[in-house]
Amino acid sequence: NPHRLTYGLMKPYIQTPISNTKKHIMKKRKTNRISIVRFVLGMSEERLSAGRTSSSHTYRALAAILSRFGCPDSMTMDELTPDYIKRLLWFMKGEGLSPNSIALYLRLLKSAYNTADDRELIHAARSPFRNIRIKTEKTEKRAIDKKSMTLLLGLDISHSYPLSLSRDLFLFRFFARGMPFVDTVFLRTRDIKGDTITYRRRKTGRKMTVKISPSLKSIIE
Repeated sequence: NPHRLTYGLMKPYIQTPISNTKKHIMKKRKTNRISIVRFVLGMSEERLSAGRTSSSHTYRALAAILSRFGCPDSMTMDELTPDYIKRLLWFMKGEGLSPNSIALYLRLLKSAYNTADDRELIHAARSPFRNIRIKTEKTEKRAIDKKSMTLLLGLDISHSYPLSLSRDLFLFRFFARGMPFVDTVFLRTRDIKGDTITYRRRKTGRKMTVKISPSLKSIIE
Protein backbone atom coordinates (compact mmCIF):
# COMPACT_ATOMS: atom_id res chain seq x y z
CA ASN A 1 0.00 0.00 0.00
CA PRO A 2 1.71 3.24 -1.14
CA HIS A 3 -0.05 5.33 1.50
CA ARG A 4 1.08 2.97 4.27
CA LEU A 5 4.63 3.09 2.88
CA THR A 6 4.61 6.90 2.84
CA TYR A 7 3.29 7.00 6.38
CA GLY A 8 5.98 4.55 7.48
CA LEU A 9 8.69 6.80 6.07
CA MET A 10 7.23 9.95 7.60
CA LYS A 11 6.23 8.41 10.96
CA PRO A 12 9.41 9.45 12.83
CA TYR A 13 8.77 13.08 11.82
CA ILE A 14 4.98 13.12 12.31
CA GLN A 15 5.07 11.71 15.86
CA THR A 16 7.91 13.87 17.20
CA PRO A 17 8.00 17.61 18.01
CA ILE A 18 9.42 19.98 15.37
CA SER A 19 12.51 20.63 17.50
CA ASN A 20 13.30 16.91 17.65
CA THR A 21 12.72 16.57 13.90
CA LYS A 22 15.24 19.34 13.25
CA LYS A 23 17.78 17.58 15.49
CA HIS A 24 17.22 14.33 13.61
CA ILE A 25 17.83 16.03 10.25
CA MET A 26 20.95 17.82 11.51
CA LYS A 27 22.27 14.56 12.96
CA LYS A 28 21.78 12.85 9.61
CA ARG A 29 23.59 15.67 7.85
CA LYS A 30 26.51 15.40 10.24
CA THR A 31 26.92 11.70 9.44
CA ASN A 32 27.37 12.68 5.78
CA ARG A 33 30.18 15.12 6.57
CA ILE A 34 33.50 14.13 5.07
CA SER A 35 36.65 16.21 4.79
CA ILE A 36 37.69 17.68 1.44
CA VAL A 37 41.05 15.90 1.45
CA ARG A 38 39.48 12.55 2.35
CA PHE A 39 36.81 12.95 -0.34
CA VAL A 40 39.44 13.77 -3.00
CA LEU A 41 41.44 10.71 -1.94
CA GLY A 42 38.24 8.69 -2.27
CA MET A 43 37.86 9.98 -5.84
CA SER A 44 41.42 8.79 -6.47
CA GLU A 45 40.64 5.30 -5.18
CA GLU A 46 37.47 5.08 -7.29
CA ARG A 47 39.41 5.87 -10.44
CA LEU A 48 42.16 3.43 -9.54
CA SER A 49 39.55 0.69 -9.13
CA ALA A 50 38.15 1.60 -12.55
CA GLY A 51 41.61 1.25 -14.13
CA ARG A 52 42.03 5.00 -14.63
CA THR A 53 45.51 5.10 -13.16
CA SER A 54 46.58 8.49 -14.51
CA SER A 55 43.42 10.21 -13.26
CA SER A 56 43.84 8.50 -9.87
CA HIS A 57 47.38 9.85 -9.50
CA THR A 58 46.25 13.37 -10.41
CA TYR A 59 43.52 13.35 -7.74
CA ARG A 60 46.09 12.10 -5.22
CA ALA A 61 48.39 14.98 -6.23
CA LEU A 62 45.50 17.39 -5.63
CA ALA A 63 45.00 15.93 -2.14
CA ALA A 64 48.72 16.50 -1.45
CA ILE A 65 48.43 20.14 -2.59
CA LEU A 66 45.42 20.69 -0.32
CA SER A 67 47.37 19.22 2.61
CA ARG A 68 50.37 21.48 1.95
CA PHE A 69 48.01 24.43 1.69
CA GLY A 70 46.87 23.62 5.21
CA CYS A 71 43.36 22.39 4.47
CA PRO A 72 42.19 21.06 7.87
CA ASP A 73 40.89 17.50 8.19
CA SER A 74 37.64 18.87 9.59
CA MET A 75 36.91 21.12 6.58
CA THR A 76 34.15 19.82 4.29
CA MET A 77 33.06 20.65 0.75
CA ASP A 78 30.16 22.59 2.27
CA GLU A 79 32.67 25.05 3.70
CA LEU A 80 34.40 25.88 0.41
CA THR A 81 34.11 29.58 -0.47
CA PRO A 82 35.22 31.62 -3.50
CA ASP A 83 37.78 33.40 -1.31
CA TYR A 84 39.25 30.10 -0.08
CA ILE A 85 39.55 28.80 -3.65
CA LYS A 86 41.26 32.01 -4.78
CA ARG A 87 43.79 31.71 -1.95
CA LEU A 88 44.41 28.10 -2.99
CA LEU A 89 45.08 29.27 -6.57
CA TRP A 90 47.60 31.84 -5.32
CA PHE A 91 49.25 29.14 -3.22
CA MET A 92 49.66 26.86 -6.25
CA LYS A 93 51.08 29.77 -8.24
CA GLY A 94 53.54 30.40 -5.40
CA GLU A 95 54.62 26.76 -5.58
CA GLY A 96 55.64 27.35 -9.20
CA LEU A 97 52.82 25.46 -10.91
CA SER A 98 52.06 26.48 -14.48
CA PRO A 99 48.68 28.06 -15.38
CA ASN A 100 47.71 24.83 -17.15
CA SER A 101 48.49 22.72 -14.07
CA ILE A 102 46.58 25.12 -11.82
CA ALA A 103 43.59 24.98 -14.20
CA LEU A 104 43.74 21.17 -14.15
CA TYR A 105 43.68 20.97 -10.34
CA LEU A 106 40.88 23.55 -10.21
CA ARG A 107 38.81 21.39 -12.59
CA LEU A 108 39.46 18.33 -10.45
CA LEU A 109 38.42 20.13 -7.27
CA LYS A 110 35.28 21.39 -9.00
CA SER A 111 34.54 17.88 -10.24
CA ALA A 112 34.94 16.52 -6.71
CA TYR A 113 32.61 19.25 -5.42
CA ASN A 114 29.96 18.41 -8.04
CA THR A 115 30.26 14.70 -7.22
CA ALA A 116 29.75 15.44 -3.53
CA ASP A 117 26.73 17.56 -4.48
CA ASP A 118 25.29 14.70 -6.57
CA ARG A 119 25.68 12.42 -3.53
CA GLU A 120 23.77 14.93 -1.39
CA LEU A 121 26.76 15.75 0.78
CA ILE A 122 26.48 19.49 0.09
CA HIS A 123 23.75 21.87 1.20
CA ALA A 124 25.18 25.16 -0.08
CA ALA A 125 22.77 27.17 -2.24
CA ARG A 126 25.38 28.30 -4.78
CA SER A 127 28.61 26.81 -6.09
CA PRO A 128 31.79 28.54 -4.84
CA PHE A 129 33.30 28.06 -8.32
CA ARG A 130 30.69 30.16 -10.13
CA ASN A 131 32.89 33.24 -10.81
CA ILE A 132 36.34 31.67 -10.83
CA ARG A 133 38.17 31.38 -14.16
CA ILE A 134 41.74 30.40 -15.01
CA LYS A 135 43.48 31.30 -18.26
CA THR A 136 45.43 28.44 -19.79
CA GLU A 137 48.48 28.68 -22.02
CA LYS A 138 49.03 26.95 -25.32
CA THR A 139 51.50 24.12 -24.76
CA GLU A 140 54.58 24.31 -26.93
CA LYS A 141 55.13 21.08 -28.86
CA ARG A 142 58.39 19.35 -27.94
CA ALA A 143 60.02 16.57 -29.93
CA ILE A 144 63.34 14.75 -29.85
CA ASP A 145 65.55 15.69 -32.80
CA LYS A 146 67.05 13.22 -35.26
CA LYS A 147 70.59 13.71 -33.95
CA SER A 148 69.60 12.87 -30.36
CA MET A 149 67.64 9.82 -31.51
CA THR A 150 70.67 8.55 -33.47
CA LEU A 151 72.91 8.98 -30.41
CA LEU A 152 70.38 7.16 -28.24
CA LEU A 153 70.13 4.24 -30.66
CA GLY A 154 73.91 3.83 -30.87
CA LEU A 155 74.67 4.34 -27.18
CA ASP A 156 76.36 1.36 -25.52
CA ILE A 157 74.72 0.87 -22.12
CA SER A 158 74.90 -2.93 -22.05
CA HIS A 159 76.73 -2.70 -18.70
CA SER A 160 73.55 -1.42 -16.99
CA TYR A 161 70.32 -3.42 -17.14
CA PRO A 162 68.16 -0.58 -15.68
CA LEU A 163 69.46 1.90 -18.29
CA SER A 164 69.03 -0.63 -21.13
CA LEU A 165 65.47 -1.38 -20.02
CA SER A 166 64.63 2.34 -19.76
CA ARG A 167 65.94 2.99 -23.27
CA ASP A 168 64.10 -0.01 -24.71
CA LEU A 169 60.83 1.10 -23.11
CA PHE A 170 61.28 4.62 -24.49
CA LEU A 171 62.11 3.35 -27.98
CA PHE A 172 59.24 0.85 -27.89
CA ARG A 173 56.75 3.59 -27.06
CA PHE A 174 58.29 5.89 -29.68
CA PHE A 175 58.09 3.31 -32.49
CA ALA A 176 54.61 2.26 -31.30
CA ARG A 177 53.20 5.65 -32.34
CA GLY A 178 53.78 7.24 -28.93
CA MET A 179 52.04 4.57 -26.86
CA PRO A 180 51.21 5.99 -23.39
CA PHE A 181 53.25 4.51 -20.57
CA VAL A 182 50.21 3.14 -18.72
CA ASP A 183 49.11 1.28 -21.88
CA THR A 184 52.62 -0.13 -22.27
CA VAL A 185 52.54 -1.45 -18.70
CA PHE A 186 49.20 -3.22 -19.26
CA LEU A 187 50.15 -4.62 -22.68
CA ARG A 188 49.76 -8.41 -22.92
CA THR A 189 51.52 -10.99 -25.11
CA ARG A 190 48.22 -11.89 -26.77
CA ASP A 191 47.86 -8.27 -27.91
CA ILE A 192 50.65 -8.98 -30.42
CA LYS A 193 49.37 -10.90 -33.44
CA GLY A 194 51.38 -11.22 -36.63
CA ASP A 195 52.75 -7.83 -37.57
CA THR A 196 50.33 -5.76 -35.48
CA ILE A 197 49.75 -4.75 -31.87
CA THR A 198 46.12 -4.22 -30.86
CA TYR A 199 45.19 -2.71 -27.50
CA ARG A 200 42.66 -0.40 -25.82
CA ARG A 201 43.59 2.93 -24.30
CA ARG A 202 43.21 2.81 -20.52
CA LYS A 203 42.12 6.44 -20.50
CA THR A 204 39.50 6.43 -23.25
CA GLY A 205 38.79 2.77 -24.01
CA ARG A 206 39.51 3.46 -27.67
CA LYS A 207 40.84 0.52 -29.69
CA MET A 208 44.30 1.15 -31.14
CA THR A 209 46.23 -0.77 -33.80
CA VAL A 210 49.98 -0.40 -34.35
CA LYS A 211 51.87 -1.93 -37.25
CA ILE A 212 55.12 -3.55 -36.09
CA SER A 213 57.98 -1.92 -37.98
CA PRO A 214 61.46 -3.52 -38.23
CA SER A 215 62.71 -1.14 -35.51
CA LEU A 216 59.83 -2.08 -33.20
CA LYS A 217 60.27 -5.78 -33.97
CA SER A 218 63.95 -5.69 -32.95
CA ILE A 219 62.97 -4.36 -29.51
CA ILE A 220 60.19 -6.93 -29.02
CA GLU A 221 62.50 -9.80 -29.95
